[in-house]
Amino acid sequence: MAETESVHLQCESCKSLYSNMDEFLRHSCISAGLNSQQSTCTETGDSRDDSASSSCSTSNSPSFWSDSATKILINEVKQREVLTNKGKQTKKRMWEDISKVLAGNGFRFTWEQVQGRMKTLTTNLKKINDHNSKSGFMDLTEELIKGVLKFISVTELLMTVSKVNKKLHDIIERNCGVFVEVSFNEDCFVIDKQTLKLSTMSVEKLHTFEVGSQIFDMTKLEFNQIISRLAGGYHLKRLNLCESPLFDFSFLQNLVTLTSLDISNTQIIDDELKYLKNLSNLTELYLSFTALSVNSIVSILGYMPLKNLDACQVKFSFVKFRECFVKCPTLQYIHTSFISKEDESNAKSFIYMIQNFKDVKLAIF
Repeated sequence: MAETESVHLQCESCKSLYSNMDEFLRHSCISAGLNSQQSTCTETGDSRDDSASSSCSTSNSPSFWSDSATKILINEVKQREVLTNKGKQTKKRMWEDISKVLAGNGFRFTWEQVQGRMKTLTTNLKKINDHNSKSGFMDLTEELIKGVLKFISVTELLMTVSKVNKKLHDIIERNCGVFVEVSFNEDCFVIDKQTLKLSTMSVEKLHTFEVGSQIFDMTKLEFNQIISRLAGGYHLKRLNLCESPLFDFSFLQNLVTLTSLDISNTQIIDDELKYLKNLSNLTELYLSFTALSVNSIVSILGYMPLKNLDACQVKFSFVKFRECFVKCPTLQYIHTSFISKEDESNAKSFIYMIQNFKDVKLAIF
């Protein structure tokens, strides 16, 4: 059998070969962004123009490009790209501002070095994908791939994994144990079956799972079959499934470590609230815009130390509203609606009265 060919990354500046991603990312050319076709200084010196000396000044050398500095850079670029894309900020100004942010965190880099570092990261990831498409079967080492992937957020990784080579998908799948937080709350995504399956591959390590208010490219049955895997989420603390096609809520009874649950705007019915009785650590519960009755909601409040209850558009009488605080004395915030103006007025007076003893807030829809 022929031996597997060793694959290396070569620096375009110094022509050195590296088989280890950490070594490649940390050598001086890459750290300072010299692997782009720019005339910038190495990590131990400032930027220079074409007329500058070939040697770099080390009198005011910037920080080393650590993982922490790189993550700050990537996060800042994400936040500022909207402004540059809309023409409200020049690219140079963006790099200068990011340089200041990095300096505030103890990392000293010129704006040219910041620009070079970002270009290096995107170039390296593109090289991996280009190599993948040309080779047909990705023969880069798993260590090399993981070295680049660690700079990509979980959400982006899940949303793009289906577009790359099967080998990369397999590597991510084998390493999905690093996922402790899966969150799609900030933007609206179209989540397909493959993405949802991958995000639930290692549920026993998840602390957060948030797919609320997203678009799901699958049938309701397929969604519920995949989500039922969360029954093994023994460390899950935050779960957001609002506005999802969820209709089987039985898996919730296993999630005894949950502290926050959002199943608002779902198809939950009164009888299924029984699955929440085991959630003895729950402090936040969101049930707004559901068909649940007031009686069913009040009946489960004694099983959990709730602080926040959102039952917006579920119409309470004053008697049932007051009963919430009797059943659950830990309540500090409640968002609800009332049957009549009289009930609402009595509820406000009640809240005003008990505020003399504890911090309580009422929001009325």
